[in-house]
Amino acid sequence: MIYKNEIKNNSLAVKYMEKAINIGGIKVRGLVNDAGSLYTTCGAPKKWLELYDALSDEFKNLGRFKLYCAVAYIDMNEKDKAKEFINEDFELHDIKEGELS
Repeated sequence: MIYKNEIKNNSLAVKYMEKAINIGGIKVRGLVNDAGSLYTTCGAPKKWLELYDALSDEFKNLGRFKLYCAVAYIDMNEKDKAKEFINEDFELHDIKEGELS
């Protein structure tokens, strides 16, 4: 599975995810979520931010995707930009049991 990087190769996992995201030209929420997870754990924060910028407003308002943006900016040492996504109004509706978001 690419999104869990079971191939243990960050650059290859990112490359395959990019191909998957671009198939068909539409963004599917589950696949975008997997891309966010992969990009922010494989050292490709800029890839996530590029994808996020191309998303619809509906997707941009999802707490999980905002969390990935904050993680990406923190990884790039831009904490002030991360604060724009994680603030007192932030809500994460899809938190998973045992998750340390």
